[in-house]
Amino acid sequence: PLAESRPKHSWENIKRPNRSQLIISGQVGVAVCRLPGQLSGRQFHIQDCRQCEIFVLDNTS
Repeated sequence: PLAESRPKHSWENIKRPNRSQLIISGQVGVAVCRLPGQLSGRQFHIQDCRQCEIFVLDNTS
């Protein structure tokens, strides 16, 4: 009952990106794109990729 009447806070409604959207790992010879809104200003990691084209079209940290 108490939890049902509690107001929602703004930080509880933040859309969090899927962790797989924040890391590109182990790709070879592919093109990968992160579109606006997919990263939401968070850190983005690229590791162990070879001969790839990686396009980041969003704000990152």
